[in-house]
Amino acid sequence: MENETLTLRLLKAPERDKAWDLWRDIFPEDTDAFLAAYAKTHADNRIYGMLSEEKLLAMAQFNPYEVHDGTPDPVKVPYIVGVATRPAYRSRGYMRKLLKEGLVQARGEGAPFAFLMPAAEAIYTPLGFVTVWHQHLFRGKKALAETLQEAEKTGEAVLPDESGLVIRPLSKENLRETARMAEHFLSGASSVFCVRTPEYFRKLQTEMKSEDGDVFVIVEPDGEVAGYLAAWPDGPCEIRELILTSGKKRGFRKFLSLPGETPAIMFRLLDPVRFLTPVHRYTEDEEEMPYRILLHLEDAFLPDNSGWYTWDIHKKQSLVQKISTDAEGKNEIPGGYSVEKVDKLWKTTAEGLVKWRFSDGEGPEIPGLWKAPRIFLNENV
Repeated sequence: MENETLTLRLLKAPERDKAWDLWRDIFPEDTDAFLAAYAKTHADNRIYGMLSEEKLLAMAQFNPYEVHDGTPDPVKVPYIVGVATRPAYRSRGYMRKLLKEGLVQARGEGAPFAFLMPAAEAIYTPLGFVTVWHQHLFRGKKALAETLQEAEKTGEAVLPDESGLVIRPLSKENLRETARMAEHFLSGASSVFCVRTPEYFRKLQTEMKSEDGDVFVIVEPDGEVAGYLAAWPDGPCEIRELILTSGKKRGFRKFLSLPGETPAIMFRLLDPVRFLTPVHRYTEDEEEMPYRILLHLEDAFLPDNSGWYTWDIHKKQSLVQKISTDAEGKNEIPGGYSVEKVDKLWKTTAEGLVKWRFSDGEGPEIPGLWKAPRIFLNENV
């Protein structure tokens, strides 16, 4: 094995079939029906593979999502899944190389960050990934499970309480209204979330049905969509995602229980300029000068990010510009810039920048700052 010739490349059809064979070997809990659905719904993803001749030894899959990140227009962000290495070839750095290849390409295309749901956070921490959120998972109690089962059989069922809420499977009749409701609700509740389009829900339903689940729409007595849930009605009635307008959420809680598991979501900084763009200040003074930070960033895994940046925080967004790299390991302030000419000097790492924006990481205290910190990312694949 020491003399093997290795090739790292983006898999194209029909070579992508090798990825599904490796998936079956490493993730045997996933059924063939799920894999077929996944291959269909994510036919546009990127699969990076490490191959020895024609044998696939390791892979990492980058699924593209349109994500709201606190700016007016969504950005394309990769969700990393299916990271797998054959047991005999582990501890050779293949995963590291595959992830770096995909991250560098996504960075070059303007993605501000990548995200994943780790099997273990310790695997990805050395690569600069930071835990920023935990998914919201629920289980339905017996009454809800029975209502969902009835809705599956008859096309409609009424919740057994005074609310009058009706449960219906997602269909072409309620698809667009459900997408509009979800997009509107999440826009008010979160800063960072995947765009909810009709196509998003078609994919979600395809994947859920492949594992004997479905997407159910929650409807008011007057016919208005009040929310939805993606769930498996049988067994413990696991709920993958639940969105419900705030006015109805409190009454719905009696049908829910909380499982012990809350899967983590980790972010990896890709493009610092794009990542910081949503950050802005609340101020009533239209003439107020922007708050200027001279930022020094260190990024061990993606060294092209390392260097000095000017960061001007305005009323509506930030304007960030890279002004120098860390040539030969030097990190002196570039010529023409000084501490006296800025409001703040901040030296941090890629991980520190993500922690500062999305958790309680250390960083500059700036009056009236808004960091677009609220996250809702419940994606599984």
